[in-house]
Amino acid sequence: VGLLGSHGAMALPLAATLLAWGREGIAERVEHCMTLAERLASRIAQEPELALFGQPETGVVLWRPRHGSAEAVRARMQGAFVSLTQIGDEYWFRSVAANPNADVDLVVNSALAALRSG
Repeated sequence: VGLLGSHGAMALPLAATLLAWGREGIAERVEHCMTLAERLASRIAQEPELALFGQPETGVVLWRPRHGSAEAVRARMQGAFVSLTQIGDEYWFRSVAANPNADVDLVVNSALAALRSG
């Protein structure tokens, strides 16, 4: 194992992760996170008050309330984090499945509660 010394420490986090988890460990983590993204997308698709932008291909799920402001709903959400991104003239929630401990139900239930309280 060697790191390119003339390129600073940019490769160090990757090297440390590979040494600690191995290829199989990294593959398991990616698969778990993609499963979370797919579960989130499925749960959103089941809720009539929420709109799913599309099926996740990269572990990023884009979704929003069908009616009302995504910004206002996000401001009222409790216990769940989503970021906002703009696509065209609309704001969408952006959920990244990189957190292996993310709670899909907490995220969706928090958004629904915030939507209904507004």
